[in-house]
Amino acid sequence: GLDAEGVGREAAEALTRFMETGGALDEHLAEQLLLPAALLASGRLGPVTPGTTRFTAARITGELTVQAEVLRRFLPVHIQVEPGGSVEVRPA
Repeated sequence: GLDAEGVGREAAEALTRFMETGGALDEHLAEQLLLPAALLASGRLGPVTPGTTRFTAARITGELTVQAEVLRRFLPVHIQVEPGGSVEVRPA
């Protein structure tokens, strides 16, 4: 295991890498937000006006890309995922 200084150093390095990406969300949070954004855009959240969600991810993962494709097949939404990290989810 790592000592406290090693853990702190790794955490600081990870934070520095994330901050250098310019993304508002890390890749894992981006994956987690895609489903609620698609539900909002599709109008499936009840009496809420369907809307558009935009965010930037620190990195586009394969999981995010696959999830976007699955959501496109099951919900009436347009999901645009750009290699640079920009994601947009809007009503179809």
